[in-house]
Amino acid sequence: MRILLWILVFYLGMGVVNYAYAAGIERSDVILHLDDSRAYVNGSLVYIDKLNKSVVPIIKNERTLVPVRFIAEKYADEILWDKDSKKVTINSGKNQIIIYIGSNVIYINDKEKVIDTEAVVINDRTFLPLRAVCEALGKYVFYNEEGIIVISYSEKTLTSEDINYTQGLFFDPIKYELIDYNGDKVSVIKINPKDPNIDIKVSLPDDKLNNTANFSDIVSQKGTFAAINANFFNAYGTVKDPIGHVISDGKVIYGQSGLDSVFIMRDNSVAFLKPIIHVIGTTDGKSDNVYLGEDKFEYHKWAAYGVNILEQDLYSAILYTRERGETVNISCKGYVITVLDGVVKSNDYVEETRVIDIPKNGYVIFIGAEEAKLSMSHEAFKAGRSVEMKYRIFDNEGREININDVKCVLSGGPALIKNGEIVESIPESFSHDTRFTTAEARRTAIGIDKSGNIMLIYTSKASITKLKSIAKTLGCIDAINLDGGASSAMYYGGKFIVSPGRKLATILYVYNQE
Repeated sequence: MRILLWILVFYLGMGVVNYAYAAGIERSDVILHLDDSRAYVNGSLVYIDKLNKSVVPIIKNERTLVPVRFIAEKYADEILWDKDSKKVTINSGKNQIIIYIGSNVIYINDKEKVIDTEAVVINDRTFLPLRAVCEALGKYVFYNEEGIIVISYSEKTLTSEDINYTQGLFFDPIKYELIDYNGDKVSVIKINPKDPNIDIKVSLPDDKLNNTANFSDIVSQKGTFAAINANFFNAYGTVKDPIGHVISDGKVIYGQSGLDSVFIMRDNSVAFLKPIIHVIGTTDGKSDNVYLGEDKFEYHKWAAYGVNILEQDLYSAILYTRERGETVNISCKGYVITVLDGVVKSNDYVEETRVIDIPKNGYVIFIGAEEAKLSMSHEAFKAGRSVEMKYRIFDNEGREININDVKCVLSGGPALIKNGEIVESIPESFSHDTRFTTAEARRTAIGIDKSGNIMLIYTSKASITKLKSIAKTLGCIDAINLDGGASSAMYYGGKFIVSPGRKLATILYVYNQE
């Protein structure tokens, strides 16, 4: 069947879809699916008609029709409606397209073109023939028998891999399945993070470090639709901080560089990285240290290489925020700087253990004694100076990630799948622990498929090797192991798939607004 028509909605989207596994698809392409009320615009999944979520592309006389406003607001400068003459006028650059409702004639710059399906009005929505309008606007239309429609600025050939990829983009917002894997049951929650109804968050109980809570209580308080346990933590220690990174709603809560992590971006794309998180800053608005002559400097630049971590040594530079708590113990020689309302309040050298207050409207910076000698950054913090700071995040290949693009981050390990292949090796940090080599136990994991859909996985008994095979079988192209054993927890749609045997420190939540 030839598919020649489509829709319009007032939405331009801000997202970025990972197209690494669909060479023929570009971010600028608009993608639709028959009988689906959603469309991809600028990489984001949006509703064709956000005022009426039941509006979908329709077939008439073996041609596909869609609401005019969706296309026109994507590709045109202006769209006009004359209700008396039932005329639609679309102006785009030097081109003008005129279509009359009920007519099979389209006027392109005053030249008539006969088309085989007329424009119609259905439930107060004007539907136009897709191919006729798009080609008049200088765009290319591609389609396949499965109902995929792609509108592009360029001519292309779509491979079967491209079609499979785009099919996956229109996965349900969220779905739970119990999968049989060689006789064992595996619970899988599959999420389309790009769906406008889906919201994903990662957080700590009460947004505080060194804090745990009952999984059932947290789920109830958060009002979530689905949830799973996240970062490892020292369940048997006195300090129950997460291991790795935690970013919640764009705020860095905990930064411990070098661990496998899952980044969920604000455009709802997902990336599996091993990031490094730094804090860099200046004082008094100076972009650099000032040379005074005779090998003397006025120092303004400073940096921190950890966020809220308690392990301190002479070479440390750590930022402490209120998520650490009201106080922090400084147990190493060095400088302690307190910043309140963006201004240096104090800069003290400490030689013995001291409890430091973390201001509600500020933060504390610890610079170890040897780090201070090397960087001289403690000299930047003169009392009364203004302080500027920002987070810098780099992936394992040295590329910078804008913190403003990051929604939430969690960490785990070891990596199970990378770039579609099973990770055979086990990192040194895991290799001496039988829990990550040969032992079978309850496991949870998180992965993504080629279309960017997230999979939350739970199995009641598996080794890490078996978990890798499960993730591969499920179609994950990237996946990492999460905390397991007694920390294994999964909730979906009012039911606890598995309840943990202990209180938890970090949880991933999924909200379904539908």
